[in-house]
Amino acid sequence: MAKEHNYIFETHENNRELQRLRLVESAFDSASETRLRAAGICRGAACLEIGAGAGSIPRWMGDRVGPSGLIFGVDLNTTYLSDLNRPPWTVIEGDFLDANISTRFDLVHIRYVLIHNVKPNAILSSVLKTLRPGGCLIIEEPDFTVAQAGGSGHRAEIDRTHRAISRMFESMGLSPDFAASLPSRLRDLGFLVDRVEIDRHFGPGGSQVAKVMAASTDALRERYIATGEATQNDLDTPSGRQEIRCTFYANTHATRPHRHSHNDVRHNHRHSSTSIG
Repeated sequence: MAKEHNYIFETHENNRELQRLRLVESAFDSASETRLRAAGICRGAACLEIGAGAGSIPRWMGDRVGPSGLIFGVDLNTTYLSDLNRPPWTVIEGDFLDANISTRFDLVHIRYVLIHNVKPNAILSSVLKTLRPGGCLIIEEPDFTVAQAGGSGHRAEIDRTHRAISRMFESMGLSPDFAASLPSRLRDLGFLVDRVEIDRHFGPGGSQVAKVMAASTDALRERYIATGEATQNDLDTPSGRQEIRCTFYANTHATRPHRHSHNDVRHNHRHSSTSIG
């Protein structure tokens, strides 16, 4: 992530941050693994995870590629990746843009990283250079601007909390609706994007997605209140933190094109799907 911008959760106490990351894994790993399988992850593949977090996806990737493969994990904080200290894993602590990775990858995965970064296009341009021709990029990012309260209780409090989330991102020079811009960004940068799917999570109280949102609210409540959009009472409303939510998440598959001598650009069909979901 870019040095000019501090990661939103950077100052979150380590044990609480690990709990939050585990909730993210519980809520989203199954869908991420399905997308990675569809992308063709296989024995011997070289893969890169940008924003390795608590490490569940790099560990899962390592089991799939085996000892003949390569798994690189990059994160600003690698505290939770200390067990990934043997082949096929390589862990790099720091900003991806400063990593100077010379390996060329078959598959790159990014989940909930770009929305927190002031230089998403620089990251994507660097990713394009690290991908082998025909290699696959899978990005999973949210759009917080379309989140809605569900049910009839405390809708006003919930909606004010959602507005605070968006305003917080905007105040930091970030885009709360980042996911909606992904297809055009990728095409402009030279990726092939040929399929877009939209998925909306309906998270009832107590669901994994609702728990992730509640944990983020606990971690970021002072930032939310500072926007002026939500009050302490709004954030403390139990149903406001556990109510059914309608949240947009974007899951974008793209490829680095094969460029032929006559300037035709063709897909590697094994990795040619784009889904925004």
